[in-house]
Amino acid sequence: MTRGDQADTCRHKGSGPSSFWMQDPGLVFDQLALEPGMHFLDLGCGRGDYSLEAASRVGPGGLVTALDVSVSSVKALAEAASNLGIKHLKAETADIIHDLPIEDHSADLCFLSTVLHIPHISRQLGGLLKEVARVLKPQGRFIVLECKKEEWDFGPPVEMKWSPEQVHGAVKKYGFQKIRFSE
Repeated sequence: MTRGDQADTCRHKGSGPSSFWMQDPGLVFDQLALEPGMHFLDLGCGRGDYSLEAASRVGPGGLVTALDVSVSSVKALAEAASNLGIKHLKAETADIIHDLPIEDHSADLCFLSTVLHIPHISRQLGGLLKEVARVLKPQGRFIVLECKKEEWDFGPPVEMKWSPEQVHGAVKKYGFQKIRFSE
């Protein structure tokens, strides 16, 4: 899903990190298959590009909850949503490896994009996965979007990237099953 040839011209602007510019957002959101009224939970949302796009897809009858440990990223996302007139996006500061400020079985889709390389998250992934299992609806989906485990001139070093097999091995311990892998 990379747009490697466009990466140099599509660098993100604004506060906080984002992998949005590294992906083909149309392809990503086609795979997510969001519908109006859904609850989209963006874990480690950074500057919130995915959250803002999800908000447009779930519509005002849906809900987007965006969580990140960075106060400045969350503040910038809340401001961006307000400026766009989006009232159904809730941006909150939270460390996603601890208790999530989300009700049990309330999220249709939990989205984790390019955060597994962060050392404190990868070391404590079990806590995050238990929380994802708790907040997902019974038929909910957990989507993990990661950089290819290849050397690039941007992004985390290759040894910190997770392969699809590594992701699958980690999540299946917590009752998740692989439905699909897209490249």
